[in-house]
Amino acid sequence: MNSNEQTPPHNLVAERVVIGSLLKEGSQLFEIADVLKPYHFFRDIHGQIYSAIVDIGHSGRSPSISKIMTRIGEEYDDGKSVRNLLTGLLRDASKEDGLNPLDFLDVIIECWSKRQIANTLQWALKAQRNEDKLPDILIGEIVERFQEIGMQSQARPLVTLGDAAREAYADALKAQETGQSTGMDWFLPSATEVVGRIAPGDFGAIMAAQGDGKTVIAVQLLRHISDVYGPAVFFQLEMKRKAIAYRELSGDTDTSYDDIEGGCFDLFAAQKLEEAVKSLQSSRLYIESNGDGREANWAKRRNWTLEEIVERLIYLKKTKDIRVCVIDHLRKMKTKKSFRNEFDRTEYITGTLKDVANVLNIAIIALVQRTRLGQRRDRWAPRVDDMVGGPSIEQDADWILGAARPEVWLDKNKPHLPAGVDPQAHPDFKQWLEEKRQHKGKIELYGLKRRRGAGGIMRDFIFDGAAARLREI
Repeated sequence: MNSNEQTPPHNLVAERVVIGSLLKEGSQLFEIADVLKPYHFFRDIHGQIYSAIVDIGHSGRSPSISKIMTRIGEEYDDGKSVRNLLTGLLRDASKEDGLNPLDFLDVIIECWSKRQIANTLQWALKAQRNEDKLPDILIGEIVERFQEIGMQSQARPLVTLGDAAREAYADALKAQETGQSTGMDWFLPSATEVVGRIAPGDFGAIMAAQGDGKTVIAVQLLRHISDVYGPAVFFQLEMKRKAIAYRELSGDTDTSYDDIEGGCFDLFAAQKLEEAVKSLQSSRLYIESNGDGREANWAKRRNWTLEEIVERLIYLKKTKDIRVCVIDHLRKMKTKKSFRNEFDRTEYITGTLKDVANVLNIAIIALVQRTRLGQRRDRWAPRVDDMVGGPSIEQDADWILGAARPEVWLDKNKPHLPAGVDPQAHPDFKQWLEEKRQHKGKIELYGLKRRRGAGGIMRDFIFDGAAARLREI
């Protein structure tokens, strides 16, 4: 766009990409023609060329330089060669094979909309000087003009079920060819079975009671995704980033968290720690936490707000092309808006996160606390209605993973026996001991909701708390 403020908004690069792509290969012509009209172009000659391409395409033929010149002539702008312009557009299109013309429609139409808004405002300033025009009539005419601009600014092509089916089948063929389906798998095969692969645009939730491993699951997932698929970000609203680093160094070196934090390790452990630190230097996992920050203005930060997280995600998507974001946890998230109750606040947050996931084409995962009432039921298995802020999360989430550690629940629910009764002889106590033995060191993952595929699946895993890892049994 021209930097001169007197020049109306426009983007000639976008106009050339669209026209050049259609000249070279017109398979997307009808999708583009659904929304892009000749008057949307800033340069009149671009609008003429585009109009000719559309007319030729509607007649069932492929556009060519000769056919276009037959319709619009040999010259434009007082003597410039149409042939040279078309040849240049084709040449540029051949150099830019990776560009999709559909990605440039909104740029062209947004510029047109801004030009029309400026024209309407200029017209309104002149019209208000007309003493014979009543204010109500003038307001009505202004509203009508702006509504018309809005109607002509629809930049999204119409997509039929057949179009969607064609795209889905193309993905299926690619998966068959490469052996990799769309989306991202979890860090363990059995975990993928529970809620399926994570797709761009997903809003997911991981729910567990405090201390039942949701942060361990999240970090293990993020490290896997950042290693295999691309950059990821972790918004940690409870812990400092160094605490997360201690955990991961502990898991990578088999040195306890306390020993690392306290500096109680020998030379052999120190060597392993140095190797782990060196290995993590190439990590594509970014950590954002409350109160942390190298820069002074970040160091004063107390709490991330939803709006700041959204701004940060836009920045990270543009600069790092992040694939997944995890927020730990939902109840800690603040907003700049005020709400009458907790339900309205949570509904606003989850709805916003789902919209952002769709727009940025990333997966956003929120960690959610399990209610105390849910923890006090007669068994440990989680349910959807156990989530703090559950209804709105259930409504917006594409999938919900519930986690429970039976061993922890059993410790809190030891049988209360009458005084003087030998515990070893009591059937309730013996059953409790047997369950403790069966579930020692395990964690269970439940598929509580799954838009794609079968839900209700449960798998259990080894929970290595010292290393902050889940492992297959």
